[in-house]
Amino acid sequence: MAEVAAYACVAEAIRLLDGLSAQPTGDETVAPAPATVLRAAAAVLKAYAQKNPGYADSWCRRGEPGIFHNIARKFDRLEHVVLGGGDVPYDDALDLASYAVLHLAWHLRSGRP
Repeated sequence: MAEVAAYACVAEAIRLLDGLSAQPTGDETVAPAPATVLRAAAAVLKAYAQKNPGYADSWCRRGEPGIFHNIARKFDRLEHVVLGGGDVPYDDALDLASYAVLHLAWHLRSGRP
């Protein structure tokens, strides 16, 4: 059943992005092309599907403050890398995006969109 809901969400995302131009703007540093946004969303969904069985509800067990602390911890790691002159590792950026999406999901599940 959850898989059906996930596919419905992906179909909705594709429908929304379908109305946007599929062509890059020429400068994706300003606004990524819709296809790039869709690939990023797919990466978050894939990471969630792979990691969720191991984490279960640990990301939200302590409510919103716990969720925020996960996001802050990941942000602090990325900030340390960037301020040190490095590039943010893909996996760390993906984790931060995933926590942000999970936070939004927590709001939706709590009836607080």
